[in-house]
Amino acid sequence: MIIVANKTGEVDSAYHSLVKHINSKYPIVMVSWSENFVFNDALLGLKDYVLICFCEYGWDFKIIDTHIWGKNSEQFKRYYQSDWIKFDNWVKENPPKILFKRELLKKDVSETVKPIEYPCILPICNIQTRGEFNNRPINVFQYWGRSNENRIRIHGEIWKHAFEKGFQPCDNIYYINNYLAEEKGEKWITLWMPHWARVEMSNLLVFNGGSKLSLSWSGAGFKCFRTMESPVNSVMVMHNNNFSWSFDWDETNCILSDNGTEIETIELALKNENLYDIYVNGMLNVNKYRLENYLPHIEKLINER
Repeated sequence: MIIVANKTGEVDSAYHSLVKHINSKYPIVMVSWSENFVFNDALLGLKDYVLICFCEYGWDFKIIDTHIWGKNSEQFKRYYQSDWIKFDNWVKENPPKILFKRELLKKDVSETVKPIEYPCILPICNIQTRGEFNNRPINVFQYWGRSNENRIRIHGEIWKHAFEKGFQPCDNIYYINNYLAEEKGEKWITLWMPHWARVEMSNLLVFNGGSKLSLSWSGAGFKCFRTMESPVNSVMVMHNNNFSWSFDWDETNCILSDNGTEIETIELALKNENLYDIYVNGMLNVNKYRLENYLPHIEKLINER
């Protein structure tokens, strides 16, 4: 049984694509950000349950301590107002058997608080040979929406970098084929793809798989579904972080950059003699997030409670 904490039923749809498949011996309560949250009275009287929280805290909010419902919500103003307070009090009086938390810091993991991420639901891609990978025509590829202002900053810095190095980036998906055929020098593709102009993911995966690096920057929350798209057939580049992951992303399976040094990190990565090995490890790691592998991991943690 799944109960959405918001009475309106509003919930992160990508998150629901995972939760609806979980076989749990306890009811699952789902909670994610909603501007017009209304406490669901169906929660009253519920005792043993699993809480799965995919709440976001805003692109510019620095998380020092993990938000744990019923314990420190007053530190998170977005979630300490109106009916959110009612939900927080309900959790305080009736804590879950286990909490799965999307934005969970490593230091706050415990027996009853575990990380959770979006699943990978894209088709499995074959691992290329070292030669095939090294001959990819695209150096850097990213597509982004404006849920985080760092994304537009990095987009601009790519253009600035291109000016300084004398190559031409591409920022229009409909130009890419001719861009690859006509332009000389390095190939960096950075596509602004707002929600009202999205294209089929299969089209983007073609270019993602033709690039050595695929950039994955945080959105309104650090963890986003791009994290499970980028490494499907490329090397993911993401920001350094202190979040806990179900299956770790580290320097062995992705490229990590400090905020503000993205271009320098990308340049070093393109020269990294271990880049192919990182690519292979990343593809193996993202496969752990596919439903057939990820669901048993989550269900085991539930059954142990």
